[in-house]
Amino acid sequence: MLRTFLSLKLDEDTGKKLKSLQNDVKEIIGYENARKIKWENTGNSHITLFFLGDTEEKTAEDIRREFHQKIENKTGEIKLHYSGITAFPNFKNPRVLVAKLDNEDGKIYSLNEVIVEILDSYGYRQDKPLRPHLTLGRVRRDENISFPDFRNIGFELFLNFKELIFNKSVLSSNGAEHFVIDRFTL
Repeated sequence: MLRTFLSLKLDEDTGKKLKSLQNDVKEIIGYENARKIKWENTGNSHITLFFLGDTEEKTAEDIRREFHQKIENKTGEIKLHYSGITAFPNFKNPRVLVAKLDNEDGKIYSLNEVIVEILDSYGYRQDKPLRPHLTLGRVRRDENISFPDFRNIGFELFLNFKELIFNKSVLSSNGAEHFVIDRFTL
């Protein structure tokens, strides 16, 4: 059994820029609040398009083959840009602090529709609508935090993606490690 997900992977330079944004956020919220958050390792950052979870190896192989037929070279490059900071589920009860990403031409949503349609035939359901984002950090369990207004952060980030990654995630005491099962040119 594999723990799998589909994502767009950030390059190393973008990970460094994301680290800079995390540092800006830490400065704005202050030391005490920053300690209440488990900050994401930016070297492992990606945009999750679909989390499948536990997947039989045969099913993963079937999905991989179908993606090569139906996704490979069909979408074209996906361009996203940073559009602010938000929290999931919301700022009143924040559990995850994220950088919002916009996609003006809608290609990420078109790709997501194809992914959802393919995975639906294998019994996988998308539990919530796609909201492109990069996770900055997760509020630690049993901690409450109130975030200030982040609109004044002067930050620019433009992202270009040319491939979709089918990942295997292995959990350990050090956190999740991600391994590429396959890559699909967009």
